[in-house]
Amino acid sequence: MGCSKQETQITGLTVAGGQQVSAQTTVTIQDLRGSCVDSDDGITVDRAGKVSGVLDGEEYTIYDECIAGLLVEYYCEDNNYGNQNIRCPEECSGGACTAI
Repeated sequence: MGCSKQETQITGLTVAGGQQVSAQTTVTIQDLRGSCVDSDDGITVDRAGKVSGVLDGEEYTIYDECIAGLLVEYYCEDNNYGNQNIRCPEECSGGACTAI
């Protein structure tokens, strides 16, 4: 997901005899900040979607779903995910509100 980056640092070292040599170090840095992408672009009740991203260094994917007649709609806000429970006007099926 592109949540890490590599940085290369070149430093000069002085060794015995006053000769200077360079050393190269490559470090992989994990971005622990949150990220979030919503496949259905927000709270969209008539289309099933998913949110995915990175939270605390771990990748996640969560799908919109129907539970006990309610649509649990996931969305992104400030690079984190949230959810909203929505009572569909007719029926909830496959993670979206549908007409009967």
